[in-house]
Order: sequence, then structure tokens, then C-alpha cells
Amino acid sequence: MKKPRRGRFNLRHGGACELKAARYRANLSQADVADRMGVHKNTVGGWERGIRPPTISQAFKLAKLYGTTVDDLFREYDAL
Repeated sequence: MKKPRRGRFNLRHGGACELKAARYRANLSQADVADRMGVHKNTVGGWERGIRPPTISQAFKLAKLYGTTVDDLFREYDAL
């Protein structure tokens, strides 16, 4: 398995799903998040599908926007 590039998060273990859930809880659309983050809405969709991870600085902005922590957004979920 490839290691994530430096300064990026690995979204293969549940983080991508949590990004979408956190956005829903914050009652925001992808376009709303994109406008506030200064990115295209397709970028937000890519983060949520795990196609391309946000940078660390973007992750902190997302956490603040969603009213949560970076740890909660990118928690790795163990299969039980």
C-alpha cells in the first residue's frame, strides 16, 4: 500500500465517510464548504469520496468549519 504524501491524510480507513457526515451535521452543502474553503466543489466531493485527501491546513479549516476536531474527522475505524 502506498504511503500518503507528506502533509496529507490517508482517507482509506473511514475518514472520507466522516467528512461527509460532519458536513451533513453542520447543515452545509458541498458548494457552501467549497466557497468557505476557497476550493472548487468537486474538490470537496473528492475529499469525501477519498479520491484526494485535504492538506493538513485544509483539514484544520474543515474541523473548525464543522465544529469538530481533526482527530474526529480522520479517526481510523477498526473492523470489529
